[in-house]
This record gives sequence, C-alpha cells and structure tokens, in this order.
Amino acid sequence: MKRRIFISYAWEKEKTADRKIKSFTQWLAIYLKKWGFEVLLDVYENHPGTKLDEFMVNGINSSRFVICICTETYINKMKDPKTEVFN
Repeated sequence: MKRRIFISYAWEKEKTADRKIKSFTQWLAIYLKKWGFEVLLDVYENHPGTKLDEFMVNGINSSRFVICICTETYINKMKDPKTEVFN
C-alpha cells in the first residue's frame, strides 16, 4: 500500500499569515514522515520553473491520501475558476 500524502494549502497574501501556514504545513510534514509516510509538499518538491498546476495534479494522482489545509484563502481559491485550486 502506498503511504504517500499530498498536503494542499493556499499561500496567504499577508506575510505573517503566510509564514504561519507554511510553518504549520512543514511541521505536519515532518510529523507524518516520522510515522513512515512519504509527504509531498510544495516547499520541498516545487523548484523554480516548475508549473504549480502540474505539481498539484501529479501530487494528488500519485498519493494515497490528500490533506487540504482549508483556510479562508484556500476556500476562496477553490471557488475561483482562475486558480489552480479550482481544478
């Protein structure tokens, strides 16, 4: 059984909120890795020039589990067809 988890979250516009959400997702990733999961998280896997929408689709399709960190920004992006989160 695949033990890969994709963590999905939205980058926040406000810098303090963005730091908090990124710190939380990184803490969660470290915690899950300690439990033997392989974790896909953009700050570890996504390099300059990588297309975010392709990263997300591949991450979701290759993972057994997906964790969505549903902040207000994330939910608003889910509703907006101009964002990758909408897809």
